Amino acid sequence: AKYMLTFHAVVDLASILPWYLARVLPQVDRYDEMFRLLRALRLLTLERHFPGMSLFRHVIKRGSGDLAVAALVAGVTWIMFTGLLFITESHNDTEDADLPMSQRFSDFPSSLPYTLILLSGDYPLVQFTAAGRLVNFFMIVCAQAVVGIPTAITITTFRTLVREASLTRTQSPPPELATPFKRSGSGRRIVQQQLERASSEDEWE
Repeated sequence: AKYMLTFHAVVDLASILPWYLARVLPQVDRYDEMFRLLRALRLLTLERHFPGMSLFRHVIKRGSGDLAVAALVAGVTWIMFTGLLFITESHNDTEDADLPMSQRFSDFPSSLPYTLILLSGDYPLVQFTAAGRLVNFFMIVCAQAVVGIPTAITITTFRTLVREASLTRTQSPPPELATPFKRSGSGRRIVQQQLERASSEDEWE
C-alpha cells in the first residue's frame, strides 16, 4: 500500500496505463505512438540499480533554486520570441516544406512549438522575412544562454558535491585506525591516574 503512493509507482502506472486504455477505449489507440513516449519515464526508476542516478538526483536537488530561476528565464525567452515571430511571420505567405509560414505562425499557440524547436538550435524552417531573420539572430544568441546556464549550474553543483564527499572521506579516519586511537586515549588516562595516585602516596609519606 505504501508503494502505491511513491514516485516510482506513479511512473510505473503512467508507463503501462496507455496500453490498458487502448484496450478499453478504441479511440485512444489512435494516439498510441504518442502515449508510448510515457514509457521513457521508466528511466527515472534507474536510481534503484545505478548509484549514479542517485548522485544526479542530489545534484538537481542541491541546485534546484538556481535551476528554477534558469527555467523561468527560459520560459520568458520562449514566450517573448514566440510573440516576435508571430508578429513578423503571421503575414509571410512564403512556403517552406509545402506549408506557408503564415499558417505555421497564424496565432500565438501555434507559434509556440515552432519557436521551441528553433530555440533548441534546430532550424527546419528558413523562409523568414527580413524582420524574422533579425529576430532569429537574437534568438540564437539568447538560446546559448538558455542552454549554457543550466549546464553550468549542474556542473558546478556536481563538482561541489564531489569535493564535499572527498573532504568527508579525508577528515574521517578509517575504522581500523579509529579503534587504536580510542584505546590509546583510554591508556593515557589510566597512566595519568596511576601517576596521580603515586604522587599522592609520596606526599602522604
